[in-house]
Amino acid sequence: EAAATLLADDGYVALAEAYFNAPGLPLRLQLIPLERFRAGIDQLASDPRVDGRHIAVLGFSKGAEAALLIASRDPRIKAVVAGSPTDIIWQGIDRQTGSVVSSWTSAGIPLPFDPFASCAE
Repeated sequence: EAAATLLADDGYVALAEAYFNAPGLPLRLQLIPLERFRAGIDQLASDPRVDGRHIAVLGFSKGAEAALLIASRDPRIKAVVAGSPTDIIWQGIDRQTGSVVSSWTSAGIPLPFDPFASCAE
């Protein structure tokens, strides 16, 4: 929300999207449908204040992972700002049970991922 507020203060149309640990959303950053982000892009693209030729996504850490995935799958995205990105999809984050599953799904299918290294290794 802070980044979207700063962008809006500079005159950009900005939308902050929660994708876990918020009301009505999963508590863990696991198996998040990429389609959730498409709805936000649809909303921006239909806003008359938005030039559809200049839609960008921004994300940091796991959000950077999401931003790169979204941009690779939606031709409407023309720019990506990725803070602390990686070149792979990492496992989802579950600080309670430590389950090892993908962070993201597409069309209901978990995307391939690399697991975090075990502390025992």
